[in-house]
Amino acid sequence: TGTTSWLREDGKKLELTWEASPWYDGTDTPIGIVAIATAQNAKRRSIRTLTDRDRQRPSDLPPSIEFDRCTLEIAQSAATFRNLVEQTNDLIFSISADGKFTYVSPQFTTMFGYEVSEAVGKCCAEFTHPDDGAKVAASNQQLLETGKPDRGIEMRAKCKGGGWRWISCNNSPVTDVNGNIIGIQGIARDI
Repeated sequence: TGTTSWLREDGKKLELTWEASPWYDGTDTPIGIVAIATAQNAKRRSIRTLTDRDRQRPSDLPPSIEFDRCTLEIAQSAATFRNLVEQTNDLIFSISADGKFTYVSPQFTTMFGYEVSEAVGKCCAEFTHPDDGAKVAASNQQLLETGKPDRGIEMRAKCKGGGWRWISCNNSPVTDVNGNIIGIQGIARDI
């Protein structure tokens, strides 16, 4: 995060606020940087200038206003999606191709008693009942090889207190920008 000055072609100086974050490929390997820069004075102008007509014909907007409109819409969409994921009764998760959790929703704590930080980066096999391990591994391997979702996988998952909880998972592939399968995402329901 930072600020910098930018000289426009017309000679006017803009003060930009920017924020950069690493861009990961789903396996905790950084593959680039995502950065958003906003002209401090353009942000207010874009929010004030946008009307329903502007939303219907975004190509009529000057590039800086169009950029700010898109940035605002992306932020609103991300907040809506995050709220949906965090408020659902089901567990939402993603696993890298090598079987490690890359994301678990807060429901992981409610269902199993672990903090989210106790799962992310750990192998999902650590939380799988030994009698269900082969079935889950075979399902995951087939999904990674074929890209076909697997639904209704019933298994037992380990609770922090030492017990086991039956869950049913619906899993689908996670792909990179080139369509290569790099992991698994899923929804688990307490049954």
